[in-house]
Amino acid sequence: RNISELLAHLERPDLHPFERAEALNNLRGIIAAIWGSDEIRRVKPTVQKEAAGGCAVIESVLWDAVPSYLRKLDAQCRVTLGKKLPVDVAPIKFASWIGGDRDGNPNCTPAVTQEVIAHQRLRAAKMFLNDLNLLYSELAISSRFSPELEALAVTIENSDD
Repeated sequence: RNISELLAHLERPDLHPFERAEALNNLRGIIAAIWGSDEIRRVKPTVQKEAAGGCAVIESVLWDAVPSYLRKLDAQCRVTLGKKLPVDVAPIKFASWIGGDRDGNPNCTPAVTQEVIAHQRLRAAKMFLNDLNLLYSELAISSRFSPELEALAVTIENSDD
């Protein structure tokens, strides 16, 4: 149903480019989630597989969608309130019990929880590293800058943004 609604939404001629990009991103996330799921489970997944599924949702949907939403929220705050969204604000928070559910799952031992946490930390570190590598590739690498660029850097450094 979500795919059908997104496809209908994408057909709108008045769709703003930001809305189109968001809809396409959501569509990719839904398809990735469906692709990676087994709709009929033949065996109960292990704690590790459940945790991997949770990480897959973060990687395929939330990793890009949340920052995109926050940029849109910041833009709306600037337009509506005349103020930017504070850097230290956290309007969205996530928490999960995956890998630590000891209230009924006998397979979730302290050792399994440690394994899941280590794996999740590694996946998060890899995602941050990928983003840092993308940022690094976008930045100019030079020790010499024009006077105009240095003046611009000073204005940016002193800016409230």
